[in-house]
Amino acid sequence: MQCSAYLSRGGICRNGICVCAEGYYYIHGKCRAYSGLLEKCQEDGDCYVNGDFQASRCINNICNCSPGYYQRKYRTCRPDAKVHGKRCIINNDCKGWINSTCDNYICDTSQTHENTSRLLYNDNIEKKK
Repeated sequence: MQCSAYLSRGGICRNGICVCAEGYYYIHGKCRAYSGLLEKCQEDGDCYVNGDFQASRCINNICNCSPGYYQRKYRTCRPDAKVHGKRCIINNDCKGWINSTCDNYICDTSQTHENTSRLLYNDNIEKKK
């Protein structure tokens, strides 16, 4: 069997198994060429970043991070978890909160709220003196 006939353009045979070649990903029974972040594209499906189809979009024929994602370094789009309880993988995903952490894949801002409340409380006491 010829893999290119089975998987379309980008299909190759590796150890007797049809797989997608480098620069292609498997979707809907076929191999599809992809563009990385900041590369040329024609439609959203051309943009493939981190294996997350929602992470990037084709905007003005260039792959960019989707709304709700931020660009980390120059090759990846990470979820922008600006709210306590949103999913995350690394601490940087929990943007918008000082001292927030990614704990068990959930943004934990409780330390931040606790510290902010104490600071405001202490600030009010000192102003009354």
